[in-house]
Amino acid sequence: MLLDSLLTKEKILILGDVNVHFDRPQDSDVKRLIEALDSRGLCQLIDKPTHRLGHILDWVITCAPSESLVKSAVVEDFLLSDHFVQSLVTDLSRPRRRKTSVLCRNLKIDLNAFKEDLLQSKLLLDPPTDVDGLAELYNQTLLELLDKHAPAVSKIVVDRPDCAWFCEGLVKPRNRDRLAEKKWRKTKLEIDRQLYKLARNKYVCAVKKAKSLFVQEQLEAASGNLRKTFDIVNSLMGKNGTSPVLPEVDVKSAADQLSSFFVNKITEISAGLESAACELPECEEDYSVPFAGVPLTSFTCIDESYLRKLVARSTKTSCAVDPVPTKFILQLLDILFPVILDIINASLRAGCVPRCFKQAVVKPLLKTANLNPSDCKNYRPVSNLSYISKLLERVVAEQLMTHFITYGCLDKFQSAYRPGFSIETALLHVTNDILCSVNSGNLVLLVLLDLSSAFDTINHRLLLQRLSSEAGIHGAALQWIDSYLAERSQRVIVGSASSEAVPLVCGVPQGSVLGPFLFSVYTSQLGRVIERFQMGRQFFADDTQILNSFPPPPPPRPGSG
Repeated sequence: MLLDSLLTKEKILILGDVNVHFDRPQDSDVKRLIEALDSRGLCQLIDKPTHRLGHILDWVITCAPSESLVKSAVVEDFLLSDHFVQSLVTDLSRPRRRKTSVLCRNLKIDLNAFKEDLLQSKLLLDPPTDVDGLAELYNQTLLELLDKHAPAVSKIVVDRPDCAWFCEGLVKPRNRDRLAEKKWRKTKLEIDRQLYKLARNKYVCAVKKAKSLFVQEQLEAASGNLRKTFDIVNSLMGKNGTSPVLPEVDVKSAADQLSSFFVNKITEISAGLESAACELPECEEDYSVPFAGVPLTSFTCIDESYLRKLVARSTKTSCAVDPVPTKFILQLLDILFPVILDIINASLRAGCVPRCFKQAVVKPLLKTANLNPSDCKNYRPVSNLSYISKLLERVVAEQLMTHFITYGCLDKFQSAYRPGFSIETALLHVTNDILCSVNSGNLVLLVLLDLSSAFDTINHRLLLQRLSSEAGIHGAALQWIDSYLAERSQRVIVGSASSEAVPLVCGVPQGSVLGPFLFSVYTSQLGRVIERFQMGRQFFADDTQILNSFPPPPPPRPGSG
């Protein structure tokens, strides 16, 4: 049954280290195996020893030769090892590497000429006074200058495996290895075989050294950044390998399908929540806590020194909605600093977020590497936002965090995106509570709540109401958050294809800076409900753990049924 099931799926079964001695075909185990193969119409192609001691260590079992992909097998002794080489002859042709057309730019430009054109632009000479016009002109000016100095051109590229560790120092050892192998295969002389073996070993050692040095440099660059360190370790373990998104369809269809799926999923969940809320009886107990501090009525404008510190701490990534790569912005920072500062302060004063900052690009990520890449539900919609919009969010987030901490607006067991409350503190708290209960002789029930699309289903009306009543956010500050939530849109990008932009009527973008803070306020009453029933709790972003400790039931009395 094992042979039948494997061959039905794979058509070829290769067994290693079978250890069948070629000189003793009369052995009962060998006879039974050969009879089992014959009865199922299978064929064992290896008929010569694959080891110098006369053993057949490797078997190639296929269907009948007329039906199999493998037509024959050849055993060759290359004198490189005591284990011979088996070559399979098939009718398969080598697949061609996939070619794709991409738009690319030559970013090696004359930076001084770029700066001169920027200084003569309307953005620097006559900027608009309203925040929307200023942000739009900022994007338009930088994009036009980029098109002038580094125009986008279409280029055909061949998909090749990623060998970031390959360096110039490996070129000569690789060439020597290939030349030595060609010479030995041509002459078959022992001296050439020895030279080939020596060249091959040197190249293998050079490759191992290059890979080790590459990983070491990556780890040193990620020092102090746990997320990057874990990404490097996962890549070494093969846990974060990339695979095509919805591989059965082209990239445009994949982008459209995922965009529709994300929107429909949120619509269905929101409708289900509203329906469930209507069916639930009205709660007599109010778990809201009125704000009793000094309200935050407006956000404070920032100065140049604060912005420079913020830029130094921020990540330098770019996304598709950025007019130019972030590295260009940093190189032009002395010129663009006043413009960026004006955009941020104008937004804070007006209580309004520029419309162009509310457009997100979603690049779907497979939740875990072992999930089926052909199923839309296995992808997470992480939003990529423009660099300047994230700077603006960080300014607001830091002022909100100061206000939340001052007046205790966050749950005391809320971890993540909060100074002094990390994944370590959350794990220590849960582990400590469990061990203390067990040491007291109690049983512990741990309930893990995993909310589906938690950030994407936030009701804007309820969030603004709780920000006002429970967190003391009023006036221009509340107006700014209302503007941040309203009229948002997103589009899905897969490869070089993009879906149409779709409006978002609820939720906060995943991957944003403000999202976690707003979600914490939105779910603040959940902690009070759990505390009302005298159970322990721990929050980490949108993950909730509920702990209930209770004494074990008394043992049954002797003689009782």
